Amino acid sequence: MVDSTAAPLGPRVTVRPSAVVELCWLLHAAEREDFRLGNLALRAFYDEHPDLLRRISSFWQDEASGDVGFLELLVVAHHGQLLFACDLAALIGRLDDLWTSAPTDLRLASESPEDQRIVRERLMQLRHAPERRRAYAALVADTWEAMRAPWQHTGLRCAEAESAVLRDRMARGTPWSELVLSECRLGDLLPQLVAALEPDGEVAIVPAFFTHKGLLLDLPGLVLVGMRADPSGPQARARTEGLARRLKMLADPTRLAIVDHLVARPRTVSELARSFGIAQPTVSNHVKLLRDAGLVTDERIAGRRQLVVDRRTVTELLEHLQAVLASPPAHSGPST
Repeated sequence: MVDSTAAPLGPRVTVRPSAVVELCWLLHAAEREDFRLGNLALRAFYDEHPDLLRRISSFWQDEASGDVGFLELLVVAHHGQLLFACDLAALIGRLDDLWTSAPTDLRLASESPEDQRIVRERLMQLRHAPERRRAYAALVADTWEAMRAPWQHTGLRCAEAESAVLRDRMARGTPWSELVLSECRLGDLLPQLVAALEPDGEVAIVPAFFTHKGLLLDLPGLVLVGMRADPSGPQARARTEGLARRLKMLADPTRLAIVDHLVARPRTVSELARSFGIAQPTVSNHVKLLRDAGLVTDERIAGRRQLVVDRRTVTELLEHLQAVLASPPAHSGPST
């Protein structure tokens, strides 16, 4: 699910998981022992798949590959409009065609000149070397096959739960930049990249389960910001604050009954008062609390202002509750 806020005449801001970002962190961690030591999920993955560790760490032999990671995969996924897929089957199936059409002259303003050169050279190599493309596709497919179960059963739920709390805090007025900068050490580069975006550009915040630290990548029309989705400690409390507030609104039997009635069909405050045999001002107070929680809204139907359940908010509430209850225990998530 995607939520966004947009400043007037500025880029929109979205918060969503990305299986490609997760895969790139996994690939990068094969080249960086410090990444594996800093994240229990990464360490457990490669303890179970030492063969992939050897294959991935030896795939790119160019200089500084341990710093660049596999950024070219994010470039080609963005080119194919598959950067925010939560399943990589479509990307893997299109990799061969995407390598031959992906741009090789990207600005990549987030990277150093040397890292820009390395990424561009890799893109050129993959465009013109079919055997190299096949080897890359096989590596990606095998890594995805190994990571798919932990990602879908644990990582995705963790990323979705973190996305929910970020969207909730943004909806309550916390600037997105404050949320990101408080978790990632991005310095002055992030505001510079955002300022360079066109008005229809996008800032995409990706909470990631397999990440070691923050990610910042400049792509055409997009600034990608990756941050750690940590299910433990203060983040666990922050993740549930908005959810608890809405659940508290529904914990009252009368308010829950009002929602139940409105699920069946829209009603006026007067109709609800008659149905429950209580004073209209009392119903209005209950409705105000439900409206403040985003669970109920007003619509003009047949010339009358009637109350309806905001089904999108209810769906988000149920998804958020499911994500929190299904989140992994703290010891199985990323460590700090």
